[in-house]
Amino acid sequence: MRSQNVIDDQCSVFGRKRPPWRAAGLRRIRVLPVERDSNPVHPTRRPSITLGPALALWLVLTPSAPAATNELVNGGFDDPKEPLKGWVHNYEWTGNKFYRDNHTRLSVVKKDGTKKGVLKLTGTRDILWGTGQGIKLDSEPVPFDPDAVYELIVEARTQAATSKPGPNCRIYIEGYQWKPGIKPHARPSLHELRKVYKQGSGNILYFGKAKSGPFSNAQKKWSKGSCTFPSKELSPAAGRHMRRIRFICVHIVAIDGWDGDILINEVKLEKKRK
Repeated sequence: MRSQNVIDDQCSVFGRKRPPWRAAGLRRIRVLPVERDSNPVHPTRRPSITLGPALALWLVLTPSAPAATNELVNGGFDDPKEPLKGWVHNYEWTGNKFYRDNHTRLSVVKKDGTKKGVLKLTGTRDILWGTGQGIKLDSEPVPFDPDAVYELIVEARTQAATSKPGPNCRIYIEGYQWKPGIKPHARPSLHELRKVYKQGSGNILYFGKAKSGPFSNAQKKWSKGSCTFPSKELSPAAGRHMRRIRFICVHIVAIDGWDGDILINEVKLEKKRK
């Protein structure tokens, strides 16, 4: 009697019929484990694992999950010609005197230690705290999908210019709708939109252990923080405002603290299905 492979016999779902994986022209897969230590006596000997036909078929036919993409333009501040491409940082058009020189207080440095393409927001005590305005920038508007959840991930640190702590920051997501009289189109500018929603304390992005308060609490060492939008729990009023949102922007402001810099290496906005 012709012997049958034991591995095949374990998949009783196939019965006596020809297994579909074999009909498809597939073969058993031999997976070699990663070597932790080389065997000095038999360096070429490696244990192997033989997968069953059902598992082999699943590995072949199951597509891998696509990598999350960044919804933001130039989130790494690494555009070779325009390091701040995709970011609004000049607010002269608003007429607000506090932000008239905002664009002169931020820049992109090519390198900070091992980090490349680093955004630097530089402020004094008066700019950061005295006037209460800070140094800010906003991402270009991103079309909002109400059936999705967005995760904001930022890597940053604070750098003091004196013996006192450096600047703090506040990072979160804002929602916008069209201003009255503006005909909708695919690539709006921030001045064509009106803010209708912003994340509040407890839902903004935080660094370190603290997950509450009005500030994001940038750390002395590089660290990552994250938050989601929309927030899990919304009041009825917040829910009504959410329904008006057509675009979202990432808002970053260096504020509070003492003289120094807020350094940001990368800003990611990943879109996920609910």
